[in-house]
Amino acid sequence: MTVQTSEVGVRRRVEPRLLRIATAIRDTSIGYGHWLGAEVRAAVPGRLAPAATERPHALVIATSLPPRFDGGVFRPLSWLRYASENGWRISALTRAAAGDETDGGRQLAATIPDDVAIHEAKPLDLEPSQRLFFQVDGGFLTALAMYRAGLEAFAGAPPSVVVATGPRFSSFIAGYLLARRFGSQLVLDYRDEWSENPFGFVQQGRDDRWWERRCLKAADAVLFTTDGQLAHARARFPGLLDGKGGVLLNGWEPDPRVEAAETESRDDGLLIIAFSGVLGTMALPGAFLEDLAGALEIDPRLKHRVRLRFIGRRLPPAERELERFPHPEMLELIDQCPRADADRLVRQSDILLLLSNADMARYLPGKVFEYLATGRPILVHGHPGEAPTLVDRLGAGLHVEAGDENGLADALGALSRASASDWNTEHRRAWAHDHTRRRMARAFFDRLAELVAEGGTEARPR
Repeated sequence: MTVQTSEVGVRRRVEPRLLRIATAIRDTSIGYGHWLGAEVRAAVPGRLAPAATERPHALVIATSLPPRFDGGVFRPLSWLRYASENGWRISALTRAAAGDETDGGRQLAATIPDDVAIHEAKPLDLEPSQRLFFQVDGGFLTALAMYRAGLEAFAGAPPSVVVATGPRFSSFIAGYLLARRFGSQLVLDYRDEWSENPFGFVQQGRDDRWWERRCLKAADAVLFTTDGQLAHARARFPGLLDGKGGVLLNGWEPDPRVEAAETESRDDGLLIIAFSGVLGTMALPGAFLEDLAGALEIDPRLKHRVRLRFIGRRLPPAERELERFPHPEMLELIDQCPRADADRLVRQSDILLLLSNADMARYLPGKVFEYLATGRPILVHGHPGEAPTLVDRLGAGLHVEAGDENGLADALGALSRASASDWNTEHRRAWAHDHTRRRMARAFFDRLAELVAEGGTEARPR
């Protein structure tokens, strides 16, 4: 009896496991079938070709768009908002909403013109084997779902240009497949790097590098957000960017309410240093706080004058570093608040703090553009790179490398002695004027127009 009971228990454990394995193998086969079907249909003669129209049509593929809200939505959102005034018709393809909408995202969605069609790709109901199926950032099933949704939506009138923007980089794979099927121009837009990304928000799988090379080879144009990223990609992918790599900087969005608001004057004698944004992996305060503690030993007068104002979300690693700062009375911690309130607090500060770690060397965070638009002096602390180079070139502030306590003390003295207008140079003001989201969208559509003029709209082999 004991033996029989044991056998029943084993069978109960084994049967569900075998069922899961069988389901995974089945779903893996179905997933690969979807992919191979897309590849074959794109390769055979007679595939779809974009129709010539008075207004060229661009399809933007982005895994996040409003009413989702994250740092990656602003760049593609600007293209949706400003396409018409640049002579383009534009559509978008994104993932189906999954309960991750926010109030801020809904407010952004309200700024999208009514004539912009946004198509959502429903997820495929498959659970393929992780060991046997493609593993890429964003999920290969997501790429296939967006491809199928795009084919269904635009087979009758393919776009002239397919623009895939990432992360997530499943968008690149969907864009690659759709551009081949449609015979459209393919533009890859790197808001961040893919397989060369130094941060954890790109979840790299074993197949990302192979797919990145395929996408780069097929692309007609590849855009990066900084010169450093473009140079790095050229070195890592020799020959794949020849003649088609370029830089399209991000930008900032003017807010008339903020610009018109009066900034209250202060006569408290304090030197308020403000940081606005998320304190986390890409911007940890520990190294700066350590150097500041050392600078206070060098010049004790700073302790009575300097106040640190951190505005925005603080992730646990940043909270722990703040807790270790030996002068908590100097800290003003303000939780995430509406943009108008955050901008007011920034403009009431004396110095704006930008944290630059080694991983950020090739990046220009969005707050750089917003900081430059305020006219306030900027203190960049940390590793050399794109951000400190830009601030120095525009005469907008000073850069102090991590570990230089004397340099930080000197920089605080120099920034406090000079008038704020000394750092708001004509060069800086002109640069901020030329790098609004609206103006950068114009540069984007000018580049798309060049592609269409150079390549025509006929289907082309890839």
